Amino acid sequence: MIEGTILLVGCGNMGGALVKGWLSQGLNPVDLMLVEPRGRSSVDATTQHPALSVLSHLDEVPSDFEPDVVVFAVKPQLIQEVLPLYKRFARTGTIYLSVVAGVTVSSLRSYLGKDAIIVRTMPNMPAAVGSAISALYSDTALGEVEGKACEVLMSAVGQIVWLTAEKDMNVVTAISGSGPAYVFLLIEALTEAGIRLGLNADLALKLSISTVAGSGELVANSQESPKSLRSSVTSPGGTTEAALQELMQDSALQTLINRAVKAAAKRSAELSG
Repeated sequence: MIEGTILLVGCGNMGGALVKGWLSQGLNPVDLMLVEPRGRSSVDATTQHPALSVLSHLDEVPSDFEPDVVVFAVKPQLIQEVLPLYKRFARTGTIYLSVVAGVTVSSLRSYLGKDAIIVRTMPNMPAAVGSAISALYSDTALGEVEGKACEVLMSAVGQIVWLTAEKDMNVVTAISGSGPAYVFLLIEALTEAGIRLGLNADLALKLSISTVAGSGELVANSQESPKSLRSSVTSPGGTTEAALQELMQDSALQTLINRAVKAAAKRSAELSG
């Protein structure tokens, strides 16, 4: 059960996923206020929850409204314009939870003030179906209430982990933030391989999606390591071994993945300044 009052700033894909998760976890719509310039029609959740307040600007927020948590889900290029408007809530002990990609806690603090309680988080695309993994970081020691509040909010869209060093957020971004795209590329590649060997496109795609989804569910629920599971499906002299010999020759696949993740982490660090 999610309790307390929340002010969500920005309701695009990630903001919308968060709203869906919070409401499914029991948040009362009257305790959630959204600031979204595109208006009420852009927020899917309003169809099922007519009591949900969607405002186009902070000026429309009642002057006596003091949220327990302000969640920023705007595009990075908008923070300089948007964040200073919300500095006034810092004096009430409000928690600022940012899902803005690539913006460090120190940057957030420059807009919100030195005394602001700030938590940075990086969820990923599967938040849309409640299967995200979100990393959280704060540069200050949070009280039990503040930490628990952030955990509850982000757990509504999947699993959570806490980081002890903000620099690790760049690697998190490279693995779990960008990772869904790598998996989608694998599905594309498997589908294309099936088509090249004579399958029709619909069948090749269905086989590829089901294989990746099923394998992910299996490894998530198994006590065995990915390496052990791989070994169990690889019979000596069989079809899987023949394929893996191509993929693993001279550590080709691992080398390629290392390069890709390193490039993503490097770019994340550059964007974070």
